Amino acid sequence: MKTRERVLIVLMVSAVGYGALHYLTMVHDSLSAEDTPASTDKLTLQFVKESHARIESCSLNAHAKYAEEQIVAPWLINPFAEGVAVAVVKMVAVAPVTYTGYMDVDGQLFALINGRSYKKGCKLADSTYSILSIESSRVVLNDNKSNKTVIVEIKDE
Repeated sequence: MKTRERVLIVLMVSAVGYGALHYLTMVHDSLSAEDTPASTDKLTLQFVKESHARIESCSLNAHAKYAEEQIVAPWLINPFAEGVAVAVVKMVAVAPVTYTGYMDVDGQLFALINGRSYKKGCKLADSTYSILSIESSRVVLNDNKSNKTVIVEIKDE
């Protein structure tokens, strides 16, 4: 038996022994439920009513109200129901863009992307990207198809 198991057994025996000792030495009150002071029940009832009133008076902000509405609203599609179709996302292969460096020729910046040099405004070969800006650590590209901006960090070797 490992030390960890011995410690657990000692703790369990100690807890049971303490419970037994407490039970055997416990002073039994002679008061029954009818003998308890009525003021205790009144105070407890008053506390419960005050607490309930405080909770009801709390106002929720717009975000909390929206979240509460969404929690209790029925699901449009139950993902756990039998026969629910799972959407399949088609992955489209995109040519990777690798920015490996830049050159400054008479104030004109050129980016080395996929082994070719491009200047600002040029369209990348075999791609829908064009260059918006060239920096030493990154190149900012525009996807002409989706009109989204893409930032490509320089590849450290």
